[in-house]
Amino acid sequence: MPYPALQIINLFTRTAHSQPYILGLLLLFSGDVTAQRKPDFTDALNVAKVSAPLTSDERALAGRLAEQALKANKLFTARKMYLTEARFSRDTASEMKGLFERLAVLTYYRYDGDLTIEVFINLTRQKVLAVKQLPKANAPFSVEEFTLAKELVFKDPKLKDVLGPSRDRLIVEPIISRSESPKDPLFRHRVIYMLFRTGSTYLIPELTVFVDLTTEKVIIEPSPGRKPM
Repeated sequence: MPYPALQIINLFTRTAHSQPYILGLLLLFSGDVTAQRKPDFTDALNVAKVSAPLTSDERALAGRLAEQALKANKLFTARKMYLTEARFSRDTASEMKGLFERLAVLTYYRYDGDLTIEVFINLTRQKVLAVKQLPKANAPFSVEEFTLAKELVFKDPKLKDVLGPSRDRLIVEPIISRSESPKDPLFRHRVIYMLFRTGSTYLIPELTVFVDLTTEKVIIEPSPGRKPM
């Protein structure tokens, strides 16, 4: 056990003839202090590992596990059901106990029943933890849905001539639109409100363009306060 600082100072005054011994004690004491102050980055590194974006292999594994769980729960449909988001997740309660595991949450949207589904997966154990149904949630749009919406817009007779010439440099901004009124014809439909611009200039500001992906139809209405085209 190292000497307390006061005892070492007293030792210096009493044993001046044993300089090598005193120097050895100093080195031992300073080394012990340094060891006590050395930072431990283990937890920080573990947090970084579980917080990293999902790799392509992890996404593929999560997709297989999620599809099996959806089929087992009779929630899977082969038509018009899309994976809209795959992201990492964390269990902070387990991390506080020193258990760091790779987790993921996959979000699906099923047109049948206007249903959003979340599948929670433990990638470390290759196990599905839970399947949750969220009937009123606004799931983000999948790449496939956004692609379909743009194709429908560019085929529309009222829009193709206006947007067609700028198609290669056109920026399309999609916004989720959801009606909460049962009297609305678009109630419980999957609808995208779409804006079109080149650079900072928005095109056809006089029109409001919706794409109803449930019926795969384009809906064009005059913008409030604007004259129709």
